[in-house]
Amino acid sequence: MTWIDDGFNRQERRLWIAQHAGEALAALQAEITERVTEFRQKARDGNRVRISYGQVIRLLEDGGQEKIEPKLSRDKLAIEVGGSRPITLELFADGGRVCLKQGYGELTIEEAARLILEPFFFPDV
Repeated sequence: MTWIDDGFNRQERRLWIAQHAGEALAALQAEITERVTEFRQKARDGNRVRISYGQVIRLLEDGGQEKIEPKLSRDKLAIEVGGSRPITLELFADGGRVCLKQGYGELTIEEAARLILEPFFFPDV
């Protein structure tokens, strides 16, 4: 096996990730929706958080609003979370599934949702 074969293998892996990236995004969006619902039920001011059909989450603040919006990167090799606290979660293949990582650490869907939502829900903690 030569470096040419390695290149083809990397290319094939990237294509596979791009084809299955939507599954990871859907799982993350489902977890985020669940946590937003939980927050709205438990917080005194839970109504200040809104989630739209397009998965844009808005936090109503005095004098404006803050929003976060998870979506696939253009090349479909990462999930980018836009807003005032942008985060990029890289996608990689492991054992026939698409996984998330930030930096050098792998994240579960639950950990990724917490990473996104915790500073949004509890900015002063």
